Amino acid sequence: MNNNFNDKGYYIQFLDDKTFENFEKIIKEEIIEICCGYCNCNIYDIPEIAKEFLFRVDKENSKDNRHKIGYIGELLYYVFAKYKFPFLKSINPMMNLEERSFKKGFDMLSIEDGNIWYSEVKSGEISIPIPTLLNKINIDKLNSAYSDISSKLDGTNKNTNYWTTAKSKLLLCTNDASEISNLAKILDSDMRLPKVKNKIIVSVIFGKTMEQIDEQKIVKKLEQFRKKDEKLIIVCIRENTIERTLNIIRGMCNNE
Repeated sequence: MNNNFNDKGYYIQFLDDKTFENFEKIIKEEIIEICCGYCNCNIYDIPEIAKEFLFRVDKENSKDNRHKIGYIGELLYYVFAKYKFPFLKSINPMMNLEERSFKKGFDMLSIEDGNIWYSEVKSGEISIPIPTLLNKINIDKLNSAYSDISSKLDGTNKNTNYWTTAKSKLLLCTNDASEISNLAKILDSDMRLPKVKNKIIVSVIFGKTMEQIDEQKIVKKLEQFRKKDEKLIIVCIRENTIERTLNIIRGMCNNE
């Protein structure tokens, strides 16, 4: 396991008021890079991207509330990665700039020490505070994230469009031609592997509940996954409401 990650191999983050202040600061300062890529930071302005983010959330939410939950969950993971994993550099922005939707394929991709880390984020919401429901949903989301990322990364019959799309996004994240070439080579190499390591699976659970994430359940789940993927990392994020994040972005539409 890379020394930059903690020895446990998992992270449990509850967004209390103090921690959320740090997240809010990152969202306000870095939403353009998160959504559009580092190379676009001088092209777009914050109100423009905040409005576009909300448009996409509202557009998809009209179809299915799960999309809104998923988008906010993915945003919080991008922010978490900047907060907890400063040694990782994101190499694919959150938004699909070709059309008014969020990207398909891989979730967050990050580079560190010549290795690409592939993240899969699954989000859920607790509408009724039923005892033990938090941990059940959390484990369900981790299982789903592991299944999805494994289906994308492992095996010999991979969807090559995931990798083609990932390479096209490199131009948005660095101006260094040599770095782009090297990253593209790593993606090509990973695509040809029968099994890709360096997986990060993420659960983001929304809902007001007094229940805490059961650390022992996470340890047990990590042990189960690591029998197949020894370099896997688990991240669990807990947030009370989706609206708290949306309200930050709404305020950014007017540079508040």
